[in-house]
Amino acid sequence: MSATTHAASGRLFWRLLLLALLHFAAIAAMLLSARWIVFLGGSKNELGWFSAGILPGLVLGAPLAGRLADRIAEKYLILVGVSLVASSMLALAHGSSISYWLLLWRCIQGFGHGMVFACIFGLAAHAIPEGKKAQGIGYIALAIQLGNLCGVSFAEWLLLRAGFPAMYLGAMLLCGLAFACALTLPATSSRSSSRKDIAAAHHVVPAKLQVVLAVSFFFILGGSYGTVLQLMPLLVQDVALKTGSSAIVTPVMAAIFITVALCRLVLARLADGRHQRLVLIGFMLIMTLATLGWPLAASMTQLVLVAIAFALGYGLLFPGLNGLILSHVAPEWRSRASGWVVMAFDGGFFGLLLLLGPVAEHSGYLVAFALLALLQLLTGLIFLGMAKSVANKFRPDPSG
Repeated sequence: MSATTHAASGRLFWRLLLLALLHFAAIAAMLLSARWIVFLGGSKNELGWFSAGILPGLVLGAPLAGRLADRIAEKYLILVGVSLVASSMLALAHGSSISYWLLLWRCIQGFGHGMVFACIFGLAAHAIPEGKKAQGIGYIALAIQLGNLCGVSFAEWLLLRAGFPAMYLGAMLLCGLAFACALTLPATSSRSSSRKDIAAAHHVVPAKLQVVLAVSFFFILGGSYGTVLQLMPLLVQDVALKTGSSAIVTPVMAAIFITVALCRLVLARLADGRHQRLVLIGFMLIMTLATLGWPLAASMTQLVLVAIAFALGYGLLFPGLNGLILSHVAPEWRSRASGWVVMAFDGGFFGLLLLLGPVAEHSGYLVAFALLALLQLLTGLIFLGMAKSVANKFRPDPSG
């Protein structure tokens, strides 16, 4: 890579960090949407449908953006996606009652969000140098975490001072800033057109089974994170009732967010090293053991310790396994692969609790989290085994 190309990739990467921060700051307003649904007189059932309404859009938008990025510059796809999210925020700002229109706008929001999310990772896959994929994805994920933190704080500030319409209009303003940032992106597709370069790099086009395995694992990984965050208030409440302490969820949430951020800032580079496979297996086991620890925690201190362990494992696995995929996939498939990863992760984040929730309700948290840990271990080891076989298949023969 020439000095000029390296500098251009560096500038693109910094723009992607800013774009990720702004876009996810805008989306973070939806973390407070439960209050809005209750304010409109909605029930828990209607809240569940509204929350899950994003899934059809995500399932369509993320893979479609990954496929279209082969022919259309990601810049234009991002601009369309941000515009759809902004439109949904404007519509929600004028919503005054529970209706099916809310589901439509939530679906449109998911479609736009999926496009933006997939294209950010697709562009990052091309901008990050070989050998530093996990570290670079870790920084993108860190920007996302910071965006969520800043966005939800900004949204709550607006909500408390001016109400729900102002909260959604504030999110729309952040979409405008994200749109302006996206205008600075290159107007050419990041797809590599050189088949010779692809072959020389020993990259592969994934088979259908490999796609299914990757999607399955990222569905479980996203579902693990989403399930923990959504059940956290209930876990804290149960511990508080047993110990007589205050049911304040902030310390546990803060432990997760801060640990994930520090892990991606400091430790993500470990997933690019020579012991990559051992590092990923080790952190996977940490996350699995922490998952088993959630229902066993008997005090707030123990919940915080479990939160730190869980966040440590999850914090490295997401960028590490993303980097692993991007290192072994042909450059022309990276945008498409990012689309499938985003669809699977967000699908699990919002959808896995629909399966584990009834298990927790009828059989208890211990059974639900044990099932989740088993799913983590099975899909993770199968996925890493597949990645190892692909790497061995295309490793140069030393006798050769």
